[in-house]
Amino acid sequence: MIDGRSFDVGNDYVGVVHTPGHSPGGVTFELETEALLTGDTLFHESVGRVELGVTAGLERSSAAENAGKLYESLRRLRGRDADPVILPAHDPGSPEPPVAARFSDIAPRNADLRRTRSTLVDALTSDIPDHPPNFQRIKRANTGVTNPLEEELSTLERGPNRCAAN
Repeated sequence: MIDGRSFDVGNDYVGVVHTPGHSPGGVTFELETEALLTGDTLFHESVGRVELGVTAGLERSSAAENAGKLYESLRRLRGRDADPVILPAHDPGSPEPPVAARFSDIAPRNADLRRTRSTLVDALTSDIPDHPPNFQRIKRANTGVTNPLEEELSTLERGPNRCAAN
């Protein structure tokens, strides 16, 4: 996906916003000006972890570099003119799907959106939560480094997903 590119889905426009930080190739899909599908970049009460790819040996950057990139990605999302619905891939703070809330509703409760660059980098690199079991296997499968057997996929998918920074 190329940053700034757009395409039509039916009668709707979908824009691509490159949002690295959680992962180098992270993207957010903008549906018109109504919604942002943020993947693991932005959750309702947190942001994506920045050290997983580094710890798995899949990224040459550091967690601090990734956190700086995530800050810039969040700045781009905060700079939108409209008040879009934020639709993360999942959200640890939400007990049930659908996980949907307006940006104006999540901004007051997501401390990471109010941090400066340096405080975000410090927060994301100083208090790193435990890694989920099998995270290296999951990260390697997600990036195409390995191809797990079909019967392994459902086991990996059902395991705990701790992609949120807090």
